[in-house]
Amino acid sequence: KEEEVKKPVKTKEEVRQRKADEYEAETYKEKGNASLKAGKHKSAIMHYESAIDLIEDSATYYTNLAVAHAGLKDWESAVEAAGRAREIDPTYVKAAYRYAQSLHALRRFKEALQAYEAGLLLQPDNNSMILGREAMLKEAAKLDAGKK
Repeated sequence: KEEEVKKPVKTKEEVRQRKADEYEAETYKEKGNASLKAGKHKSAIMHYESAIDLIEDSATYYTNLAVAHAGLKDWESAVEAAGRAREIDPTYVKAAYRYAQSLHALRRFKEALQAYEAGLLLQPDNNSMILGREAMLKEAAKLDAGKK
């Protein structure tokens, strides 16, 4: 017999607190989006991290954080943030794309190709994923030609 895993019952206060945290986190996200739009990547990072401090299980917040790090060309941090977003929601296409894009920028071509292909499994008609995959295949061909 398999044992049922019971989720802890949340009190009304815990539910209220979660809703309050979600509201505050969304406010931080909106501030981060405005900062990003204004090209203020460090400010955006600060706001997205504040949102994540409140709601740790949001793939959107981590994906936005990856975009902000990418804007500073901090690709390692972008890979880390996008990777965390993928862990939270493996079906989130934007996270898959940001992960692949960041690996691509780091010239980790094999991993980037795998990430683009994984993204295409989620959304086969995603043009950004298609173009990224094609770029990776060209890089792989160049590398193979250079080895011969």
